[in-house]
Amino acid sequence: MLHCALYTERERKFICDLIKSNARPDGRKIDEFRQMKINFGADWGSVMVSLGKTKVLVQASCDLGVPKATRPNEGVLFINVEIGPMASPQFEIGRQGSLVLKIKSMLERTFKESGAVDLESLCVKAEECVWILRIDINVLNHDGNLTAACAIGTVAALAHFRRPDVSIIEGDVNIHPASEKDFIPMVLHHYPICVTYAIFDDGQITLADPTFQEERASQSELVFGINSYREICCFNLGGSAQVAPRVLVKCLKNAADKSIAIIEQIKALVETDLANRTDKKTVCFSDTLNLQEVMNTDHVIATLTTYSAPGVKKMETNFSESSNDDDSEMYDESSDVDNATLEEVISLGKDIALLQSNQSDIECIVSSSDETSTKKSETKTLETKYSKLRQKITKGTKEKANEDDGSDSEEETTVILK
Repeated sequence: MLHCALYTERERKFICDLIKSNARPDGRKIDEFRQMKINFGADWGSVMVSLGKTKVLVQASCDLGVPKATRPNEGVLFINVEIGPMASPQFEIGRQGSLVLKIKSMLERTFKESGAVDLESLCVKAEECVWILRIDINVLNHDGNLTAACAIGTVAALAHFRRPDVSIIEGDVNIHPASEKDFIPMVLHHYPICVTYAIFDDGQITLADPTFQEERASQSELVFGINSYREICCFNLGGSAQVAPRVLVKCLKNAADKSIAIIEQIKALVETDLANRTDKKTVCFSDTLNLQEVMNTDHVIATLTTYSAPGVKKMETNFSESSNDDDSEMYDESSDVDNATLEEVISLGKDIALLQSNQSDIECIVSSSDETSTKKSETKTLETKYSKLRQKITKGTKEKANEDDGSDSEEETTVILK
């Protein structure tokens, strides 16, 4: 625990010193926001939002139910937030931590107390039957500023969601499918967006859209809930640092400008999605997901750079424990093939390399999906060119493996290239 505390303190001091010098760990400016991506799924109200590496999945749904006794003519809006171990190892399944409760409180104040949704339009039969609107938020990856990501996802889900039409016949409520009547969009009075700032240097420096590391190193957190009319729907300041009035007004103005830009982007994306559905185009997440961008950290088994056939000019290695040997050497075509060792690396192309192993079958995976066909053709040509060389290497490897029984392994070596 002492070692972790020292490491955290050193990390915090490094980030604070970097921010005081008007720089950030990811290269952004102090008031610069991360790139935002919004993608809609096949179902109504299904949205995926990305703020840098922070990713949330939001699903809006509705069902008929009984209204509250205090508000018999209004529907019910329910917001649920789930953060599991997939988002970050510090969270557990089935347990709501302080972060989950804080996000839910912020969203309820931003959307319910501000009257963003017209709940009276969700009433089917007064005092008997209303629509219960549910917003389920699942955090896929936590890299800071979850409040803003969840708020953006909620607004996008509400703007995109369509509910079935109903009719009352002889006192019975009938729900019409899409084949009988078109689904009805939600009635929104305004579109509130949450904008987050991290406070440093006793309230003198405000950091827009903080990452997870910056949030841990900050002294306070400032959250604004602002709609397109520049009205404040929610305000929250937590932490130990106090913010000067001039800094607060500056952040409020920048947050209002940012919220207007985000709302316009959401409306444009909703219109584009509706046009695609009208044209009967396929709408799903499969074409938008990139697994390499989901995780907070990059898991790379080996990295090889600046190499070309037939020899390797320069190589950077970072092999995992699953590799046969951490000490890799460069292979030269002029060297003796019979004296080839297990640690040699043979280059097969500009972006493809072969790591020699004590196995005859070696799988090479190129992580980048660009120019896949070109790389495959290059690989096939080069493999034909160096087939004899590889056979000699494999033969020498098998002979050495037979001499040393402890080096035999059943697993194949996989090289993943950036």
